[in-house]
Amino acid sequence: MANNGHQYLLLRSGRYYYYRRKPFEVTEALGPGFVRISLKTTDLKTALSRRDIVHRDIEQYWHSIIKFGHQDSARTQYDSAVKIAQSMGFHYQPADVIARELPTPELLARLEKIEQTGIEKRAVVAALAGGVAPPAITMTEAFDEFVRLTRDWLTDKSDEQIRRWQNPRKKAVKNWSDVTGNPELARITRSDALKFRDWWWDRIENEQMTVNSANKDFGHIHQIFEKVNEGLQLGLDDPLARLRFREKKKNARPPYSPEYITQRILKPGALDTLHPECRALIMIIMNTGAGPAELAGMIEDDIILDADIPHFHIRENSERSLKTMYRPRTIPLAGVAFDAFKELVPKGFIDYRNKPTQLSANTNRHLTDNDLRESDDHSVYSLRHSFQDALTKAEAPDRIQADLMGHKFHRPKYGDGASLEQKYRWIKKVAY
Repeated sequence: MANNGHQYLLLRSGRYYYYRRKPFEVTEALGPGFVRISLKTTDLKTALSRRDIVHRDIEQYWHSIIKFGHQDSARTQYDSAVKIAQSMGFHYQPADVIARELPTPELLARLEKIEQTGIEKRAVVAALAGGVAPPAITMTEAFDEFVRLTRDWLTDKSDEQIRRWQNPRKKAVKNWSDVTGNPELARITRSDALKFRDWWWDRIENEQMTVNSANKDFGHIHQIFEKVNEGLQLGLDDPLARLRFREKKKNARPPYSPEYITQRILKPGALDTLHPECRALIMIIMNTGAGPAELAGMIEDDIILDADIPHFHIRENSERSLKTMYRPRTIPLAGVAFDAFKELVPKGFIDYRNKPTQLSANTNRHLTDNDLRESDDHSVYSLRHSFQDALTKAEAPDRIQADLMGHKFHRPKYGDGASLEQKYRWIKKVAY
């Protein structure tokens, strides 16, 4: 719907709704009138994105009614009931919940809507009276639902970012299914959850797995369950809460010492056998503090080498979005970082575009194979900490450090921050 402007958008009391008259072809099944679905936002850009998703779902639903009527699978009938209820301003609720928990005013409103629409409209009666059983869905099937329900979370992500976001959740679902036998969501018990937790503890004790890895699995499984339970309005109790193990505070990666950088990493020939983009990564991080994901996501337009002060932009572009609101920034180039951009990656990281994991892994492998780690705890990311240490030792102002590193500035923020010239002066002081 990108070319249809604000079609089907309704603004009421500062909030946006999808609002549209039902086509004649579906009024026999659904009754006449309008569809009005809250987009749950006050922001126009967000509303337009969500409008497109709702529109696509509504169109598919209406087409299925026109083509097949309502004699369809149990899952389709349930989806239809949820959408009919939403289109009439209600959440779908099972009949027992309606009878047991709904306040009297909402119960009366549902009955009034049924009467207005016509008691002979069986689909409407089923939707508003909770007459359709929830679908039997396993965690494996729930993952596909989760992907559908979270499309609006990923609208500004690149394909590679989406893949990296989905993969750990897929892995968590596979682990869960292997351990528990993949029961239906409605049949998951606390015993299933604790069985999964015990399985992870055995791996931590016997396979050198980390508490952090276990907690990530717990978080992903719980997130999928909650989102699908809410999105499909299943009304299930939550058996997956409070599974996390207590984590010890992690030590940050140590910085490389200036002497090690000068005498070992930048020693002539030390990086000659490394892929040019991996070599560039090392040289750029040590003089700018930019992270692998930030650098791998750049495009040619982000790199300005012919200006009075050569620089590059870390910002959202056609290839990626950024991690937090504090990360977008412009960083001047000096020393080996400028040389790396000019000679190795003038158009960005082409081979590793949006592949920061592979970029870091291959770079770290070279550091290990060539004895270029100052300790076992050092990695290419340690060079980012080295850069911040250098700024601190040079007594760069906190605002300059925050603007260069992409950190939040923990004081009231006035103005636009440091100028390119100001940042350049400090970069030159610490550059290799």
